[in-house]
Amino acid sequence: MPGMDGYETAAHIKRRHRNRDIPLIFLTAMGTVDSARGYAAGGVDSIGKPVDPWALRAKVDVFTRIHLERLHRGR
Repeated sequence: MPGMDGYETAAHIKRRHRNRDIPLIFLTAMGTVDSARGYAAGGVDSIGKPVDPWALRAKVDVFTRIHLERLHRGR
């Protein structure tokens, strides 16, 4: 990405109050992500390319359920 990498983009997204609790999943062509840097930027998980659509759907489902459960509890 020109200008900002994915870590910087994630950190920028997370700085907005309304986005702070939205789970971010990193997609990477390299197959590996600097996990510590990804988590520090606000990521909750990562998946390498080529993306298995079933795995991605499962991850999105899990993190969406967690996010909605937290919202329901009034976190």
